[in-house]
Amino acid sequence: MAFPQRQAAIVGTYTTEQARTLERTSTSLALEAIKGALADAGLTPDDVDGVVPMGAGGSMTGAATSTAPT
Repeated sequence: MAFPQRQAAIVGTYTTEQARTLERTSTSLALEAIKGALADAGLTPDDVDGVVPMGAGGSMTGAATSTAPT
């Protein structure tokens, strides 16, 4: 699957448990969501070219990360 630079594709979705308080870390929820979305799309981590971390309300929490070979 190849895309031109500066374009993105969201190909899978997943919803984690939702509650005001959970006895889980935000990292464990994020990992569950990532794994679930990849499974929904029929992909593996090796199929991912990059990641843009997002926080609550859609704010970027860090720099975009590319996993593509250089």
